Amino acid sequence: MFFLSLLTTALPLHAQILGQWKSYTSFNIATSIAVENDSTLWVGTEGGLYRYRTSSGTFKTFTNTEGLPDTRVTAVMYDSIRKGLWVGFESGVLGYFDTQRETTEAFFDLSRITDFPSKSIRDLVIQGDTLWVATDFGIALFLPLRKEFKESYTRFGSFPSGTAVRRIAFTKTHLFAATASGVARASLSSLNLLAPSEWQNISGTSGARDLLIKSDSLFATGDFGTSFISGTSSQFIRSGAAFGLFINSTSPSSEFLILTSNGLLTRSGTFFSTDFAQYSRGAVQNNFLWIADKTLSLRRLNLSLPSSPESLTPNAPKNSRFDIVRVDGFGRVWGSSASENRGATGFSRLELNGVWKNYDNFRVLNSQPIRQFNDVLSVGEKTYISTWGGGIFEFDSFDSVKVFNNTTGDFTGIPSDTSFVVLAALGYERRSNLIWAPSLGTRSNPIYAFSPEQSRAVKSFGSSGLQTEIPTGANAFGLFVTSDGRKWIILREGTEVGRGIAVFDDRRTLESLADDRWYQLTTQPNFGGLPDSRINAIAEDLDGTVWLATDRGAASFFSSSDVGSISLSSFDPYPRGTPSATTVFELRSEALTGVVVDAANRKWFSSPNGIWVLSANGTSIEAQFTTANSPLLSNTVRSISYNSATGTFYFATDRGLSAFTTSAVRAASTIEALFVYPNPYRLPSASPLTIRGLAGNATVKILSFSGALVREIGATPAGAIQWDGKDQSGQWVASGIYLAVAVSADGKQGGVGKIAVIRTR
Repeated sequence: MFFLSLLTTALPLHAQILGQWKSYTSFNIATSIAVENDSTLWVGTEGGLYRYRTSSGTFKTFTNTEGLPDTRVTAVMYDSIRKGLWVGFESGVLGYFDTQRETTEAFFDLSRITDFPSKSIRDLVIQGDTLWVATDFGIALFLPLRKEFKESYTRFGSFPSGTAVRRIAFTKTHLFAATASGVARASLSSLNLLAPSEWQNISGTSGARDLLIKSDSLFATGDFGTSFISGTSSQFIRSGAAFGLFINSTSPSSEFLILTSNGLLTRSGTFFSTDFAQYSRGAVQNNFLWIADKTLSLRRLNLSLPSSPESLTPNAPKNSRFDIVRVDGFGRVWGSSASENRGATGFSRLELNGVWKNYDNFRVLNSQPIRQFNDVLSVGEKTYISTWGGGIFEFDSFDSVKVFNNTTGDFTGIPSDTSFVVLAALGYERRSNLIWAPSLGTRSNPIYAFSPEQSRAVKSFGSSGLQTEIPTGANAFGLFVTSDGRKWIILREGTEVGRGIAVFDDRRTLESLADDRWYQLTTQPNFGGLPDSRINAIAEDLDGTVWLATDRGAASFFSSSDVGSISLSSFDPYPRGTPSATTVFELRSEALTGVVVDAANRKWFSSPNGIWVLSANGTSIEAQFTTANSPLLSNTVRSISYNSATGTFYFATDRGLSAFTTSAVRAASTIEALFVYPNPYRLPSASPLTIRGLAGNATVKILSFSGALVREIGATPAGAIQWDGKDQSGQWVASGIYLAVAVSADGKQGGVGKIAVIRTR
């Protein structure tokens, strides 16, 4: 047994970085549904759990950062005796959700079983003092009063051992289990349900999906159609595959409802036209049929006046798959489901008010429809997204959109289709006010300079000389513009095989090609000595060091000017070489997918093994975040982005978007009023108090209201610090009013904030 609190503080393997986590997942793929009362429904989804109030039409969502032990819910059942919700998860974890306190108690016994590959929970039924749990390997019995599992049944007559159970139902005398192999039954008077011989298999029910008890008679549905079960035999009522069975609230005496891919039928054959082809589970509440749908979340059909079902979905991103995440200049968060069109299901944007805006097959006039983006960049009042095939889309502050491609701009598409403009990344050069974009698949135009002021690409680079080409067979796949104006371009052969980096230096002479320089960085000495030829992301830290995330760890160059700093042989048209990159020993075997630099100059790397945080001096691992020590949604982190104004990091994973808000906030130019939150601060607390609005390297003292020193927190280059509520000796402080006094490094500026502390125990 394990109790999961609502607020979880990460405890990395190497050290601890305090902060607040928030998960963003999609609730579109609904798997289960339960009725609490006439006005409340609960829906389980692959992104978590949500409550829907039918009386007000309002949603409330719950993920792992709201207390769930997992996010992929596969079964829910309301327990009217305990006034709570039993929740089953794909991982095999069983949870009890207190609907009043909104807390979860979790039981991990089934998830730790190693005899079967899948432990997902598919159905939950209370019978007497026992919770019957249908799983992908059989049936498990849980005793709620003792909070423990009693035993499991994995053999049902002649069915194979470990047969998955989809549904459980009880008559007065028998227990029934619907499985892919068919329906099995056992007598409730049996003393040994562990024995396969105690179970009888019912013929003609292969592919069973659902069971319905009506007047103590059993009906089953599945691949075979719909049948009445009598003894160990079945009698067809209707042929044709069916998904679910429901009591007909409009005619409770004689009818029930049969859900098929073509519609909703009554037992007597009356037809209601529906489109519930993505049915997961259903429930009847009053005169409405509620469906948990695999694509549209929650659907409602009025049984008294049947018509097209209504779709209802909580505020959330369209999909839980995040390949790319970016924060724009306004603090909005953009998430893309794929880095290419392949497998893309749309992209989403989180507004400042917390509302998600979803895009699918987005297009403007006759532009190429897009379902993803490659990069996001804000300049002034406009935000630009580069796409895979559609060129650049420009959003203004009112969300009016312009498109720049081969017909409305100066971009050229790939050689096989000049209308298919792939711009894999965007980089901004502040001094020249230009957006630089590498063009995939064209060696003769490998990079463009796009002017936001003129709304056109003002320059592309041809192949008049070796200095203006990227290597033969390589594609420009990514881009980072360093502070000295050089463009570091990630090279790929196709889209997967790494070819190192091409560093382009136009010498700040946009009009002239003659002095342009290209330097290629490879794994070879004097040409960068990269640890791997596949580069996935580039960033520059506060000291001007350039950091690379590669398939074999992290690498860095002391500065961008290191490139081309060694004289080579005279036959090279531009005889300049590059010293080998410095690598990080602890990360040498990690396939790093992204890198950002925070306000404290730490380097944050994403990887298939979670998040790695490198110290400000780049010599040691300061922290690692995984699903084992934090609420990170998945260890498979494909991208990372950072909002320096709020100190929030966003991690794109295959199970959703994880946000982690820290004290790594961009320092203010001066100290004025300090912003303190949460305030009042309740102790003990697993989450720290944050003090924002600091100038760089400011020192903060926590004082009692009488002026006595309680705690001094050392200087940090970031614009915020965190206090754990403890004094200098490590003890929780008492209730009362405290002052946070900040002094800048030069002693010329200061600020004060008031803190109310409430000690609860």
